[in-house]
Order: sequence, then C-alpha cells, then structure tokens
Amino acid sequence: MFGHTHTQCEKYASSEARTLAMGGYNLGCLCDMAPDYMRGRPHKWTHGFAILYVEKKTGYFFVDLKRIVDGRFIHNNKIYDGNK
Repeated sequence: MFGHTHTQCEKYASSEARTLAMGGYNLGCLCDMAPDYMRGRPHKWTHGFAILYVEKKTGYFFVDLKRIVDGRFIHNNKIYDGNK
C-alpha cells in the first residue's frame, strides 16, 4: 500500500509459484487538490483512502479502496458527506 502518486489504483500479479496473487494498492490522497506549487497544472490526483480487513484465522487481508468525490464516499451502502 502506498499513496505517493496521489492517485487510486489496485493491481494484481499472479504466478504459478504462488497460491495467491500479489497485490499493490495506491490509496489516493487526502490533500489539497490545487496546491500553490502545482501552479494550476493538470494532474491525475484522486481523493481517497482504504479500509483494511484482516482475517484472524488465515492472516489474509482484504483492501476496500474508497474514492471520495465532492467530499462524499459510500461505505456499507451509506453515503458519508464531509460537506455537512
């Protein structure tokens, strides 16, 4: 998991040598989308974060990427609005 590029993405790579595919998760950012140092240049930044679930018995984990659009995101069929 990382957030260095300020974008949201997940990618999996499988291998015959492994029973599970390896995954990489880019979480997005929670920063100002128009900082002064960007001088109005276009970018591919995305507001977002992740919720991580870990299965106690196996240690397997599940990543739920949450995209924030106009200050809102959905979790468990409920809309959370940061504008209120």
